[in-house]
Amino acid sequence: CFSSLGSSDFTGLGLLWVVISNLCFCLRTIQYKKVRKEHGFDDWTLFYHICRMGSLCQLLYALLGDFAGLQDAPAALRASAETASPQEWLTVIGLVLLNGAMYYTYLQ
Repeated sequence: CFSSLGSSDFTGLGLLWVVISNLCFCLRTIQYKKVRKEHGFDDWTLFYHICRMGSLCQLLYALLGDFAGLQDAPAALRASAETASPQEWLTVIGLVLLNGAMYYTYLQ
């Protein structure tokens, strides 16, 4: 969220954000393994639930953080969809599928 907040120069606050981010990244992986073990989720079920919960969190952040931007998004997406070429559509669909496959692989 704060990566474009200011300049890219080194600051103590920036270092703190990096440390917190890396700590949360490690803790997230530990939590994934605990959930998988405690609830007996297979890989696909865990992936589904993580994506579902992540989508809900992102919606909540969008509603709280930039409600006006969230309201503008459908019109902007519609305008982009109307002007996109078939090649651009194939590129976007391919990237979304590749991203999903890489995220699934990461969770393993």
